[in-house]
Amino acid sequence: MCGQSEKHREALAACVSLAAEAAVLAARCRMLQEDLATVDARIRAVSDLLLRLHHDEAEPGTGDDDGLPDPTEQAEGIKRAASPTSHS
Repeated sequence: MCGQSEKHREALAACVSLAAEAAVLAARCRMLQEDLATVDARIRAVSDLLLRLHHDEAEPGTGDDDGLPDPTEQAEGIKRAASPTSHS
């Protein structure tokens, strides 16, 4: 009887250990999903900005005197859109 009781305790300990590990993995999975959502939002923001810049570039007379958008402003806009702090 003693051997069966010990096996039962070991099986119970294994179940508890596996349940704890599953909880840790589930929490990590949620964190990774949140991180992916943040990256996805940043990608969309940069993509939208690039589309707007391309559209503005196609319209005559929307930039400086030469009719082209200011590349410095374009670069700053892309940096802002890609910044993780620019989107909550």
